[in-house]
Amino acid sequence: MIEVRLLRRMVEVAVMQVTRVAGSCDNGLTCPQILESDRGTVVVQGSGVNDQAVIAKLAPPAGELLAEVPRDLYLEAARRLERVSVTEGDMYQVIKGLQHGAFRLETLPQYSIPEDAERLRVFRETGRPPKRTTETSPWLRLVADSTAAGRQWRRVHVVSRPLTEYMCFELLGYVENAAAGEDIWIADRDGHPVLGSLTEDFWLFDADTDRAVAVLLRYDQEGRFLGAERAHHPDAIARCQAQRDLALALAVPLEEYLPSADVDTDPVKTTTG
Repeated sequence: MIEVRLLRRMVEVAVMQVTRVAGSCDNGLTCPQILESDRGTVVVQGSGVNDQAVIAKLAPPAGELLAEVPRDLYLEAARRLERVSVTEGDMYQVIKGLQHGAFRLETLPQYSIPEDAERLRVFRETGRPPKRTTETSPWLRLVADSTAAGRQWRRVHVVSRPLTEYMCFELLGYVENAAAGEDIWIADRDGHPVLGSLTEDFWLFDADTDRAVAVLLRYDQEGRFLGAERAHHPDAIARCQAQRDLALALAVPLEEYLPSADVDTDPVKTTTG
């Protein structure tokens, strides 16, 4: 009946949808986090305030609760809430206006990219993905043309052992990226526990100039892309610069890392034709 469908729809609309802005439950003990709702509000999850003097002083009305979260978490959420969503068109304009260089930090063990599905299938069957060249890949052509014009493209992927199937697949793809001119580095969390602090993917364009742009990338736990935000606050730019510097300081060049990765790179060593 239409009334039942309408009622069901009303219930669906009434359910608040939330997206995590900052925080995590990684330690399994506490889970402070700040979330953004589809109602234009912010939801705070933290430890309840039990100090009776504080409660008496603030006297929250019936139905309101006091929650406590770390100050740094609150500041991080505030910075993230200031970010501006970025479309593919926006990214194209940023790349088109690139003057000096671009840096990409990758932190996930796998990415679920629809365009990779066929190449990943072939890799699973044969142990190597179909060859990409600057003639067949628009991305490799862009990198090659940009580096030929004097701009630098650099990437660090922070990995953990054992490497996932996707990571082995991506390492082979990196060989092709490097042949097109991209400077690829790998940083191992197992050898450098401090790298565990790097958990957010981003692009950093013209990083050390007054035109610096940070584009923060969001993924779900399966590596599916959820969206991107341009971070315009100077603190966000500085934080990305610091994370870049940490990753590079503990990373090794792709060609140095590959022998330990147990992947067959021979079929993809020459890819620019």
